[in-house]
Amino acid sequence: MALTVQDDTGTIDNANAYIDVAYMTSYFADKNIDISDFDTEAIEAAIIVGTSYMDNKFLTEYVGFRSTLLQGTEWPRYSAYDQNGFDISNILPVALKKAGAEYSYVELTEEGGLNPAVDRNTSGQRIKRKLEDIDGIKEEVEYTDAGIIDTTKEYPTADSFIRSILNIRSNRVYR
Repeated sequence: MALTVQDDTGTIDNANAYIDVAYMTSYFADKNIDISDFDTEAIEAAIIVGTSYMDNKFLTEYVGFRSTLLQGTEWPRYSAYDQNGFDISNILPVALKKAGAEYSYVELTEEGGLNPAVDRNTSGQRIKRKLEDIDGIKEEVEYTDAGIIDTTKEYPTADSFIRSILNIRSNRVYR
């Protein structure tokens, strides 16, 4: 799939990215991180996956409302205000672009990328009691009844950028 970057007005139908390779390269060069070892196609694919990851993970938490039906991405949005009350309607916020670069970098550099394989041997529940018998090689595990624990992986740098454009539950009203 070809990289199709959305514009600030949301007029790019079926867009699949918020940034291009030049933005990502420049963003990481400013952080003294060289991504030139990766070919353009790999970076473009990582950008597409990073954008899709953001839009799927934060879809119900983004502020405002999607601008058009065909825009392909969740941004730009109308009636959107950041956590400081600044109007970010009908633009691609800088925080969104920075988060996109960070999530794309994870996809590009980490084994399994943003969607690592699920370890089917892990229940996701807290261990209440564990008994091991080394000589007889027996193992017994008892789990709590607390239910499944959220095992969503966190990406602190990217998550900190995206947080500024998510719905905040407060009593403030912006006009």
